[in-house]
Amino acid sequence: MSIELVNVSKAFGETQVLRGLSERFAQGEAVCVMGRSGLGKTTLARIVMGLEKPDAGAVRGAKGKRFAAAFQEDRLVERLSAQGNLRFACGAALDEPRMAEAFAAVGLTPQDVEKPVGELSGGQRRRVALLRALLAPADVVVLDEPFKGLD
Repeated sequence: MSIELVNVSKAFGETQVLRGLSERFAQGEAVCVMGRSGLGKTTLARIVMGLEKPDAGAVRGAKGKRFAAAFQEDRLVERLSAQGNLRFACGAALDEPRMAEAFAAVGLTPQDVEKPVGELSGGQRRRVALLRALLAPADVVVLDEPFKGLD
């Protein structure tokens, strides 16, 4: 089932961020929202995920869906290792071989993934955050500025 936005509007104080936005996101579709800073991309993502309420309009088809996200900030559990962060988000859905393959695919060594994420570089941390979102059991994956901080 698709997710549909119907005349969605959102303002923060005097700043109108979204005005009468209507859009349909089909199941299985990959969508890239691009635009200048302050245009409302993050607000749109937060509204779709139910983290922000629109001032007007409606979101249909999102209720009951499982969302996974990589936000602009990595939002990792600092005291956990990279492996621990993936296990925290993915649980039993992610087995050891698949996790090792994913880490290798993004250039993280076995030594890297055992360290607390607070000891990793910014780029390494971003890779862990992206893997966590991409591998989590979810119906919808939202990536907000996914390549921020990557070489």
